[in-house]
Amino acid sequence: MILKCAVHFCCLIIITFLFSVKTSAQTQEGQSSPEELFRPAFGITGNYSPNSFKAWGKVRNTRQSQIMLSYQHTKVTLGKVPVRISTDLIVSSWIRYPIDGANGPRENVFGLGLIPANFDIPLSKKTSGLFLTASAGFLVFDRVFPTVTGTRFNYMLAAGIGYRYQAGENMALQGGYKLKHLSNGNTGETNPGIDSQNIFVGILFTL
Repeated sequence: MILKCAVHFCCLIIITFLFSVKTSAQTQEGQSSPEELFRPAFGITGNYSPNSFKAWGKVRNTRQSQIMLSYQHTKVTLGKVPVRISTDLIVSSWIRYPIDGANGPRENVFGLGLIPANFDIPLSKKTSGLFLTASAGFLVFDRVFPTVTGTRFNYMLAAGIGYRYQAGENMALQGGYKLKHLSNGNTGETNPGIDSQNIFVGILFTL
């Protein structure tokens, strides 16, 4: 059942990605000057969460870290709002959590994942400035998590705000704050979930 959900989720994201790429190409063809053209970018981002809290999820007092490789491939305009779309490969994910979900003995779990759709909405027309961010993806851990009635496959949602600094013609630095929710989407016998506060920093190199 987990594999079936993952396949359906990935197919939906692939279709969305192909449509957004086509839309981006059409948008760029209609722009009037080279300066307005969107330039794809590759980057690396580090994410750290010092704690989790009880909200939608129930597991408290966790610590997490992730390292992601990013490809910002598309820019679309929704009305008058520009949206930059990227895909992130999570090459390393670590979570340390209490087995009882509160303050008991702790264990570590490791995994890999993918964020097929990460959306950044600039709040300024300048190359440097604040932006809103939201994403959806999944993680696959080395064992079932957080208990034997959990799952290895977990969905991940995140939203937050960041600041992008254009450090040069082909390089940008960014950092910010996100709220994240991690859970198996009720595909396991139990679905405690984790809600966490996160800080992230990254560097982007435009092509």
